[in-house]
Amino acid sequence: MELNYNTISLLDTVAIIQGLTLGTLLILLNRKKYKPTFFLGIFVFMFSIEKIPMVLTDLGFWSYYPELYLMPLNHTWLLFPLFYIYIQKVSIFCDEKVNYLLLIPGMAVFVMQTILFFLPYEQRLLVEEMLWYKLVFSIGNGYALFIAYKALVYIDAHMSAVKQHFSSLHYKELKWARTFTFLGILYYMSGLVLLFLPVTPNEIKVLFTLANFTIIYWISFHGTLQFNVESILSNLDEYGLSLKPEIAKKENANLGTMTDSDMEALVMDIDQHMMHSEIFLHTELTLLDLANALDVHPRKISNAINKIRKQNFNTYINRFRIKKAMQLLDSKMAASLSVEGLGHEVGFHSKSAFYQAFKKETGITPTRYRATAMQ
Repeated sequence: MELNYNTISLLDTVAIIQGLTLGTLLILLNRKKYKPTFFLGIFVFMFSIEKIPMVLTDLGFWSYYPELYLMPLNHTWLLFPLFYIYIQKVSIFCDEKVNYLLLIPGMAVFVMQTILFFLPYEQRLLVEEMLWYKLVFSIGNGYALFIAYKALVYIDAHMSAVKQHFSSLHYKELKWARTFTFLGILYYMSGLVLLFLPVTPNEIKVLFTLANFTIIYWISFHGTLQFNVESILSNLDEYGLSLKPEIAKKENANLGTMTDSDMEALVMDIDQHMMHSEIFLHTELTLLDLANALDVHPRKISNAINKIRKQNFNTYINRFRIKKAMQLLDSKMAASLSVEGLGHEVGFHSKSAFYQAFKKETGITPTRYRATAMQ
């Protein structure tokens, strides 16, 4: 038996093996702390095995084993729904109901593929050429794009809520998931275009192979590092607080109507507490920490800051940190601290976060500010 093995097939095979390995590892991380990685691992695993028929076609495998043709390995309908469920479980809204119904179309298509696989080979060939069969998988790409759009909307809502509750956004915003979703949309749209080409050029095949490598490593690496925001917000129940905007609106009414003067007074109290206690120096300071310190409902604090300061919680806290950093840069301590060390000193988790916040507030980088201050 001689297979038509080539470089593209070899690269695809390596991508499949690495994907199956990394997917399995993510599934095995399905301990209580890392529960969402189960769905991420299934995503990586299915994404990888979906490439097997492509490699076997390049090898001329079906000429030798036609009985294995049309194995039920096309998971277009399932991939993005699995990723969306992962996002729901790892996001700040993880206490809300997860929409598992999004998996039903993919499961139905998988059952259909399995039934077709047990038909005689000749019948499988006939079914493959039927219009309805081609439409199912074309619509599958459209379904994937629809779920990807839902994921983007969900991540944007998550990012907005995170900024209202955390002073440190390190691995809480799901920016990597947002980038991946954008790239996934481009990937699926490219796949739709290729459906209309009679033959896929080798250059395009190489690009897709490299994309497969990138997707598998990207999502596995970030998924392993990503923690569940639920663990940080475990004490939300103390306040009966929900993060969903539509539910929060009802909660605001239950808290009583705060006038503008009430909000201004509250913000002044918050400002005084921030300056005297310097609680903003704590890297992982949250809205709940501040609420506990002031013995005020967190929703009242959030509303007051949003209304009076026109800022979210993250921006509000960072402003105090930047003012403290500027004081240190103007003092003798500036010479003994690195810029990264200075950022940690005032409560920033990373050098990049410090640079970004400092430039947003002052218009220049902390390095340039220090150089100016030392002149």
